[in-house]
Amino acid sequence: MEYYSPDDILLGESRIQVTFKHKIRNFGFLGPRPKILPENRRVEVPYFLVSFLLRNGHCELGEGFLKESLLEDIRAKPSTVDLRSVCPYFFYLYAMLLGEGAGLPEFFYERVGDYSSLVLKKTFSEDDVWRLDMVERSLVVGSRRRFQRFCAFLVARH
Repeated sequence: MEYYSPDDILLGESRIQVTFKHKIRNFGFLGPRPKILPENRRVEVPYFLVSFLLRNGHCELGEGFLKESLLEDIRAKPSTVDLRSVCPYFFYLYAMLLGEGAGLPEFFYERVGDYSSLVLKKTFSEDDVWRLDMVERSLVVGSRRRFQRFCAFLVARH
């Protein structure tokens, strides 16, 4: 996490709609809501709390969390999807909330394969990685730095 990273702040402020499976008591501390929530009530909660609630079977993700149009774009050509506009930490958040059945590893592998040529590129700028989420971006930038060090080592040796 970067110090005062706007992406981290926005992720921390993100709220996700869930539907509770049973009555919830003492939930009012998260905002101007009643203290007791009835069964099957839809509520928007912070992303970090959603993970806990899903793992323990207290709720289900609300409809529209993962839009069908986004899924179609992902299936068609993963590297063309601008993940930064969907969520800066797409893989982190969606893997945490959707679990293993979402097919995210295959999506990730294909995107990394498509963007791996950036490591070898002579000139590199922010425009090259604008579609990548933070995980992909750190992977490409870190790999590029290591490759440049390796090239400098080879040049110094000869």
